[in-house]
Amino acid sequence: LTWAHWWAEQGWAVFPLVPREKEPATKNGFKDATQDIDQINLWWTKNPEYNIGGVPPLDHFMVDIDGPTDVPFPATWEHSTSTEIKRHLLFKQNPLNVVPHGGKVWPNVDTRCHGKGYVCLPPSVHPSGAVYAIKAQRPAEMFPTSIKPDKVSKPRGKGTGVKSEGDTTVV
Repeated sequence: LTWAHWWAEQGWAVFPLVPREKEPATKNGFKDATQDIDQINLWWTKNPEYNIGGVPPLDHFMVDIDGPTDVPFPATWEHSTSTEIKRHLLFKQNPLNVVPHGGKVWPNVDTRCHGKGYVCLPPSVHPSGAVYAIKAQRPAEMFPTSIKPDKVSKPRGKGTGVKSEGDTTVV
């Protein structure tokens, strides 16, 4: 219970995950995430074994590294399981280099942006039995302009002023 509170106090909206899993324990998943202490109390009183799902704070995103990568990410807030390869890095979104939400933004690297996804927060238990832990507790760094995403987010749909035709974006 105290860890869910702590994360909420750090600016994260939290919600319960199935114990020892990454799947949401609520009907609406990360859309149920909150910083409301009363709701957090209800969830973790119901089942203190819940893992903690967290939506990155406003104007932040998580880099989710799932394998070897050549991307030179700078030192920032970090948490992970016991492996050195799989880890989560927290960055402030840089308006001059916006990193999109989604899978394989770089090889072996996904991202989770505010309001669009979530990560497992320490001290959640990974399905393998490994425990997520904070590895570097420091302020989140502004994402550098020198690292460009391999996957670029393109506006689509009505009201954007942009029409997509195959791989070409027409304005």
